[in-house]
Amino acid sequence: MTASGEPRRAPPRHPESPFSWCFVGVISVTLVLLLPTSFEKACPTPNVKRGKVHDPQGGFELNKEAHFFCDYGFYLKGEPVLTCKLSGDKLLWNHDIPTCELVQCKPPVLKHGKPVTEMKTNFSYHDEVAFRCRKGFYLNGSNPVFCGGNSTWEPAIPRCIRGTYYTIFLLVF
Repeated sequence: MTASGEPRRAPPRHPESPFSWCFVGVISVTLVLLLPTSFEKACPTPNVKRGKVHDPQGGFELNKEAHFFCDYGFYLKGEPVLTCKLSGDKLLWNHDIPTCELVQCKPPVLKHGKPVTEMKTNFSYHDEVAFRCRKGFYLNGSNPVFCGGNSTWEPAIPRCIRGTYYTIFLLVF
């Protein structure tokens, strides 16, 4: 009620315009037509020569990983694990597909010593060679060494140093 005692009346209601709902419908249909009707559901299947690809999560869909491994004697150049990511309207790998590079090391030479391991013309990636020094010399450095990714021996080839290497044991009672 108002102060004058008359009942309070609601303001007049305006009828809804059919144009506003029609406009919303047209915009919705337009947006649906403009969106891509189909998009890639997975990243392209990666292929690496002289190696293998493993999909631990079963497939190469969005946010799934691909793990890369090389055959014996080859070194993986690039990222070992890639993830499938959305880039614009496409699914792509987050890095370039890695490659498997052939690695060979020449036989190591040790002055005043010799390899204990069987010698070959060339050694492949991760092949190991162990050494022994001639009498009157002792081995100083890492033993064994292995053929590394850049076709060099890692760690550095040890040296044979003239003299006798003594290990002193101290026993305390």
